[in-house]
Amino acid sequence: MTEAFKVMSLAACMFPEVEPGTDFVNPNQLYTNIAKYMYAENFHQVTKIAQDICGGIAADPISYDDWNNPEERPYLEKYLGAKDGIATEDRLKAIRLIHDITGGRHGSHQIHAEGSLATQQMMFYANGDWDMYKAAAKRDAGIPGWEKDPKFGAIPDYTSLIASKMPPVDTSYNI
Repeated sequence: MTEAFKVMSLAACMFPEVEPGTDFVNPNQLYTNIAKYMYAENFHQVTKIAQDICGGIAADPISYDDWNNPEERPYLEKYLGAKDGIATEDRLKAIRLIHDITGGRHGSHQIHAEGSLATQQMMFYANGDWDMYKAAAKRDAGIPGWEKDPKFGAIPDYTSLIASKMPPVDTSYNI
């Protein structure tokens, strides 16, 4: 998105619109608005991705006072340290940047108040009634076996109920 935004902004300047009867030029309105649209259209998705990668700490990053507290600092270094060659302080600055540019506590809580998106998806899979989902798919596809499901098996087979009211199915062609 950044490169596309940059290209459209450059195009707006490279192909300006001249004010009639003057030597004044303005950035091309079409290209300017395409760039603005791309930014606005993608901002929330980019924010969501940044917050998901950063994690819940983006909602409540470490304060400067915490960092300067000699009792807390060793724990911050130990538990929030990055890989070798990346200073913990630099990592915390990046976390603070994500916090600031993505809506801070209010924006981050929309994603992390209940755990990360990946965790929520894992819980969907872990807690989903997969037998019921399979029965639903079988019923919709006309595959036998769905009748044994406690939920879907109790649903009347509406096809047979309305078959007498429908014109006959044309079976003269093969699939």
